[in-house]
Amino acid sequence: MTELGTLFPACRTLLGVPEFDALCQAHALTAEPAASAAAQLIALLQQQEADSPWLADLAELEWAIEQAVQATPSSAFDLAALQALSADEYADLVFTPTPGMSLIQSDFAVLALYQQVLAPQEGSVLELEQPCQLAVVPRNGQAALLPLDDFAFVLLAHFEQGGTLGQVQAMDPSQLLPALIEQGLLCGFTLAR
Repeated sequence: MTELGTLFPACRTLLGVPEFDALCQAHALTAEPAASAAAQLIALLQQQEADSPWLADLAELEWAIEQAVQATPSSAFDLAALQALSADEYADLVFTPTPGMSLIQSDFAVLALYQQVLAPQEGSVLELEQPCQLAVVPRNGQAALLPLDDFAFVLLAHFEQGGTLGQVQAMDPSQLLPALIEQGLLCGFTLAR
């Protein structure tokens, strides 16, 4: 069970090493294939939600970090190709999220919890009842954890679903798109026609 423990270090620490290993062993979770074991572990933690309702969200964050670390690097966004489009084509733009990127949304401060468990800050007070939304994105063989505001989260989720720029309702993404591209959250685009 050590392999799963390395994929979920914060969950293992919070549950306790013996309890985490026993949970994995009792449900015959192995590290191969890792995606299957991770999905099973997250489902098990969701069932235990009454005791620690934030634990499954923390496990999802840790799995997203692993996926980002293992992701194949994507090519740089082609800004010249985007700038070459006519204004009539903008509504048909479908932006491509960076491979290995995951969006995490929780009713709990799972990012702060993750950071506190792995790098405790003496005297810091953690308020778990704070909602959290972030993108976990591959960056140079590591995972970048980027907090997102509501608009950025909704826009990235829209693009993950294959939505076009023209379908974006009640918000103007023109100010946000350059930042999403610069942060490496979007790696390309296609036209929906």
